[in-house]
Order: sequence, then structure tokens, then C-alpha cells
Amino acid sequence: MTIIDELFELSDAQNLVASGALSSGSTVISEDVVDLGADQQDGFFASVLTSRLGEQAKAPVVLVTVSTALVGASATLDVKLTSKAADATISSGGTVHGTINIPAASAIGYQAVLPVPWAAYNRYIGIQYTANGAQLTAGAVNAHIVEGGQLHD
Repeated sequence: MTIIDELFELSDAQNLVASGALSSGSTVISEDVVDLGADQQDGFFASVLTSRLGEQAKAPVVLVTVSTALVGASATLDVKLTSKAADATISSGGTVHGTINIPAASAIGYQAVLPVPWAAYNRYIGIQYTANGAQLTAGAVNAHIVEGGQLHD
């Protein structure tokens, strides 16, 4: 069973085409970001301690669930786990830590897991959703950072 924590929610039935069809190459940013907090200074070694994810026994994953069917002939939805140092909106740029592709023909309930690699992350973590290959004309998703990666049947 996967436990979903609202503090690690990145998208909650987020409509990807709220402003009209999402053209190929266009990006929508997750409606929420996770703030890992500022880097901390190690007083003894005078080094910066950066936020790290993915080093637990059960490494975290981003669980993406289609909440409204994705529609778009031959399109895919690229889901990019992204972090930025100073911009809580996760707009263009930032460090991409992983990408998965979801087919546009995905029905409600389709799930995909994006592993969260062990790495140093910038302060803000979010998702960049990008239409690829063709435009998306409908679709909404949920995305959460969860422990492990158990898919729901």
C-alpha cells in the first residue's frame, strides 16, 4: 500500500490543457512544488549540506496517475522531475533528475513510476509536463512523491 502525503503532492487532478490544447513542445508546470528548505552550513567542516533524496531503504518515487484520460493522436506526455535553487515555480531551466513518457492514449487510472535518483537536489522540486510528438487536447494527472513504488490495481 502506498501512503500519499499531501506535503509531497505535486499535482492534484491537474488539468494539463486548462488554457487550451497543449502543443507539442509546450510545457505546463506542476501546480505545487516541494520546498526542501535552504542548504545548511556544517559548523565543524564549514561545508554546505545539501538536500538529498533517494538514499532511504525504500527509495522515493514520483507516482503519476492519470485522473482524466489523455487525448492526443500519437502524442506522449513527458514528465520531468526538476529542481531549482531559487524559483519556486519550476519554470524553464533547472536540473532535470529524471524523465518518463506517458502515452496520450492512457485511460483514467493509468499509473507510471518515475524513480527519484539519489542525488543532491536544489531547494524546490516540481514537475514539468511537456507534450511530445503531437498536441494534447485533454488530460489531467495526479503526481506525488511517495516511498517505494507500489502501483494500485
